[in-house]
Amino acid sequence: MTIGRVDTNGYWKVGNTSIYVPSNNTKVEHSNVTGSSTGRDQSGVMHIDWLRRDIRKVHLHYYYLTASELSTLIGLLQGKEFVFTFRDQGATKTMNAYVGESSYEFYSYARTGEEIYKDVSINVIEK
Repeated sequence: MTIGRVDTNGYWKVGNTSIYVPSNNTKVEHSNVTGSSTGRDQSGVMHIDWLRRDIRKVHLHYYYLTASELSTLIGLLQGKEFVFTFRDQGATKTMNAYVGESSYEFYSYARTGEEIYKDVSINVIEK
């Protein structure tokens, strides 16, 4: 039994392995890191000590996955460093990444007896 649809367009990959196409709840976050000397001077002008710009975090989301699909996905991601391919701003991007947190809820058993998990959330963070 399968629920997830493996990406065949090359948009979603871990290394050279295509992963399941995430749900439309997937989001990409961009952040920056500033140094301790960042702040406003006496005139109120902001001076920014950029340490690193545009660090990306991809919040993968899947509505439902079977136990075997979830196991495959977690096996590719959790506790490893990898090249991650994803979609952002209409283009395919790559980044060196690792997974911070992942979570999911047990949902039910399918007619086949296989477990189904819902609200699978995996945070892929740029190194």
